[in-house]
Amino acid sequence: GAKNSHSDADIRAVLMPFTQMAAKYHVAVLGIAHLNKAAGQHSAVNAVSGSLGMVATARVTYMTLNIDGVMHMAKVKANVAAPEDGYGLTYRLKTEWVSDGKGGEVKTSAAEWIGTFTETADELRDEMAQASRKPALSKAKSFLKDRLLNGPKPSADIKTEAENEGLASATLKRATKELKLVHKKHGYQGAWITYTPEQYEKHEKNKRDVNDYRNRK
Repeated sequence: GAKNSHSDADIRAVLMPFTQMAAKYHVAVLGIAHLNKAAGQHSAVNAVSGSLGMVATARVTYMTLNIDGVMHMAKVKANVAAPEDGYGLTYRLKTEWVSDGKGGEVKTSAAEWIGTFTETADELRDEMAQASRKPALSKAKSFLKDRLLNGPKPSADIKTEAENEGLASATLKRATKELKLVHKKHGYQGAWITYTPEQYEKHEKNKRDVNDYRNRK
């Protein structure tokens, strides 16, 4: 009938007969689902397309992640295994030729099992996200160091130049934080200026020296 794939109640109602059948005949039912388009923004348990009922109804859920050509079957949840039994499986997909039963062969794919690992799906996804950010973060840090090489610069100019270089605002903020850059507004209506820690320390020292000189006069 008409069911809403994003409705938890609808999905649980559809899957309940499968649960009852599996319990009655002592069989496993394998369900395959896609990840949603915003999978990278959510935890693994919320990354499955459609209702959370898909994952909630299943006793065991794995997510397959491609890391440098090696497929990782990573555990998302497991209600029928002890916490320490948390191993995932790694494999590669390879081409195989099998008999067609008529003296010929058919080209197909096969899984070549490699080994195991202990990270959960969430842990692997975090590692993948960090790895994907490193090149951009490194580029942003090099950009900032280069722009401030000859002295402080207006923050607005740096932001505009960063956009022209294709650097995301969030990446620029992370690079700024890691380099411990200082943003300082000059005067009530003055511009914001970006300094390296050494430049700002020198700026403050010069300001103190000027004030001391004025006080002595």
